[in-house]
Amino acid sequence: MQNRIWLALSFVALTLALGACSSQLRSPAGLEQTAVVDGNGSAGAVAISGESVDLASEEAVSEGCLKSWRQAVKGEQSAAMKQLEELDRQYPRQTTVRFMMGQVMEHFGKKSDAVKFYREALSKQQQQNSLYLFKLAEALRTSGDTKAAIVEYRKILGCYPRFVPAKIGLSKVLLMSDRSSAEAKEQLEQAQRLEQDNQEVKSLLAGLASGK
Repeated sequence: MQNRIWLALSFVALTLALGACSSQLRSPAGLEQTAVVDGNGSAGAVAISGESVDLASEEAVSEGCLKSWRQAVKGEQSAAMKQLEELDRQYPRQTTVRFMMGQVMEHFGKKSDAVKFYREALSKQQQQNSLYLFKLAEALRTSGDTKAAIVEYRKILGCYPRFVPAKIGLSKVLLMSDRSSAEAKEQLEQAQRLEQDNQEVKSLLAGLASGK
């Protein structure tokens, strides 16, 4: 029980660090865990949303999502999605599951399916958070839907203006249609002031300076 309480408190802290506008942040009474996993099957970040605290359900969903991701990393798309579909039936109010479905689809290069699941996850939230929006924006950008991606990146930056990955993503999508975009340059310069050693920002700025 102590471990579960500690996890819940950690989720709250991460919400404050990653989350949506301060005016939209929910109290600790409305937690929902979302693990964002890396290529090794490890939890990399957490997003919070939802309606009620049920720590047993949170733990079951977290473990199920991680298991499905490990199956996806092994190339087992059908098994991963079957696991998530079963979780979705058991815990239909958990946005985590639809979000993970999007990650699995994105892992297999199915961007349009990923976008669909990310949108479904967002539609279940009363207050949208920047992590969900960022994954949606990235999937839209990499699938070539530049107009929709710009909208989502701007939503994120409107709530969390110092979020460097969103600044980079917005810059990239702006440069796709205008290689001399003043807004893209401004976003990258702001990102560089926030993270002076960010190599991706340096590379993008160098490309702008050289006209490439």
